[in-house]
Amino acid sequence: MPIRIEQADPAYVHNGIPYTPSGAISVNIVGAINHYHQGLPFTVEGSLASVIDGVQTRIAPGGAPFDASEFLVFGTGAVDHVSAGVEYTATNQIAVF
Repeated sequence: MPIRIEQADPAYVHNGIPYTPSGAISVNIVGAINHYHQGLPFTVEGSLASVIDGVQTRIAPGGAPFDASEFLVFGTGAVDHVSAGVEYTATNQIAVF
């Protein structure tokens, strides 16, 4: 099942991933990258610096897809394949709903 994301400030962090009060992964699709943690880009609020349905230009070690601006790429397309338990679209975006 694709992961659930929400554009809201994080309420807590578990294993380096920020979560909203509803339990979705906290993302920010308009914020600038402020810092990196475990190779992932974060905004000043602590959300993942992300883009939805963007063009993936590189895959980092561990399988995280990034665009040309180093934002983490999520996609709303159908799940095409799974790697390390993470579902991806046909264009290598992390599948979300």
